[in-house]
Amino acid sequence: METKDITTLLLMGERINFETKKAENSIPKSVWETYSAFANTIGGYILLGISEQKGREGNLLYTTTGIKNP
Repeated sequence: METKDITTLLLMGERINFETKKAENSIPKSVWETYSAFANTIGGYILLGISEQKGREGNLLYTTTGIKNP
């Protein structure tokens, strides 16, 4: 996957086959729920090191948090 592909996914936002997880210090427990859901459907992408926030206008904003010890 290239940078432009990731940018496109982020512009489209989270959906049935795409989720972001903050995961700064460790893999969050919610990753396994998402992983299981993807495994039982059509699959998908989980991007670690990206947090999701609602902006002032209700739109979703994504911030790169990074992963301290990948």
